Amino acid sequence: MRYRFVILFLLICSLPAGAQSRDTILTRMNAVKLYPDCIYGYCALSSAEDSRAEALADLACRVEAFLKEKGFQHLRDLSQCPDGMVQTLVYTKGTDYFRTLVYVDKAALSQLESDLSRKNEAQGQYRAVSSLKERLAGVTTYGELEALLADKEVATSVLRGPLTFDTPQDYVDRGYLVYYDHKTSRILRVMTPRNDDGIRFDVKTGAPGHPRMAPQGEIEWICFKEPVKK
Repeated sequence: MRYRFVILFLLICSLPAGAQSRDTILTRMNAVKLYPDCIYGYCALSSAEDSRAEALADLACRVEAFLKEKGFQHLRDLSQCPDGMVQTLVYTKGTDYFRTLVYVDKAALSQLESDLSRKNEAQGQYRAVSSLKERLAGVTTYGELEALLADKEVATSVLRGPLTFDTPQDYVDRGYLVYYDHKTSRILRVMTPRNDDGIRFDVKTGAPGHPRMAPQGEIEWICFKEPVKK
């Protein structure tokens, strides 16, 4: 029985609003009210604008209660919903009666929460990686470098390894190069990835590098799997 009602609801709500009779609009309103997977707000006033405003305010309260009940962490209120997520039905009678029903699908709210969660996570990771790059200039020992790269906020974004003839060229080009003394663990120099002209720069001094002027010692490359900044 529930599935029959769901199908009926979807068929009714798929009808273009502009082509519907007043009876059809009332039928749609009743279907929305009975549909358990929707949250709706409702109001009837003599002004179309006031009717819609009050209906949206009613919906906002119901949505906020739903979000708190579900423990959403990123979607806080109706204002975060993009255009088109909230649907509107208006029944008019004469020139001074406007019955407005606005509604939103619970599944759409859950999907928006997931999207916001991924976006916030990506932004946090982007900031963490950017901060790590800045701190590379301050490392003085290999132990400090290890601790810096082991930070749980960036650990999953780090690719690293000893620079050898087998190192993929992509890692060589877009990776930071860390020169260090294996015996003392002292960091000798950290160079940026190559720019468009193929030049690296010392992260501490900003001076351009040159292969013939590179310090002697072990070399490690470090790349970052960076999320897209949004």
